[in-house]
Amino acid sequence: MIRYLNRRVIFSGVLLVVALVLLLALVFSGPANARFGGAVGLVALLVTVQIAILFYRPSDRSPFGAARAAFIAGDFAAAAAQLEALVAAKPSARGYTLLANTYRALGRLDEARTAIEQALVLRPRNPYARYGLGRIELAEGNFEGAAQQFDAALQAGSPTNVACDLGYAEYFAGNREAALRTLGKTTRLLRLEAYRLWLTNLILYLSFTDKTKVNAQTALANLRAAAEGRAYWEAEAARHSATAYGEALAGLLAQAGDIPTDATED
Repeated sequence: MIRYLNRRVIFSGVLLVVALVLLLALVFSGPANARFGGAVGLVALLVTVQIAILFYRPSDRSPFGAARAAFIAGDFAAAAAQLEALVAAKPSARGYTLLANTYRALGRLDEARTAIEQALVLRPRNPYARYGLGRIELAEGNFEGAAQQFDAALQAGSPTNVACDLGYAEYFAGNREAALRTLGKTTRLLRLEAYRLWLTNLILYLSFTDKTKVNAQTALANLRAAAEGRAYWEAEAARHSATAYGEALAGLLAQAGDIPTDATED
């Protein structure tokens, strides 16, 4: 489990232990008239410092940070240009991985594969590179290969929400039972992006024969709550319309059109 903990969480835990020792020392050996006030002050300081440690994220002003910001903003052409210059000057697994993701977003799948293979040469077990390769396999319609890469990414320590992508690949590959088991487990994750939440619950809802059952209604409620996530998959279907992946997404989107979007329409 330790590999899933980032340095901020580990440092926060160490700080908590240190603060607890100081608090106990203050309570049991400090001056009686200063114990309560000192304890309150120490707890307040601990909470403030831990919030800063866990949630403060300084902006990344490096060339890679600028490229990532362009990618997040959807300016893929700019991101590609910056990343091409970056990996030419200093090859790195994360640079090649983001470049591969950028090429994939631009529909340049051959170049995306070349870039992700460079990332894997540098770091064969890098979970983000494995995930990136899985997305390329998925986009090309190689669903079995995509499932293998997503599973490898999870085994290497990728974020647990990658299990959603594994479930999609299994579903598109025709392994429906495996897909429903995988996606059913992801509903226990506390933080899923709207686009993953939407497609996951669409697949789950469509799989239930009796739409009046509690599990089907829960999936429907989650689907409606994440309605903004649909646009992501519409863009994916349009971007990859010439592949089996795009066709599979288009089929799901067509089925979603028959689902009432509001509870009053049920």
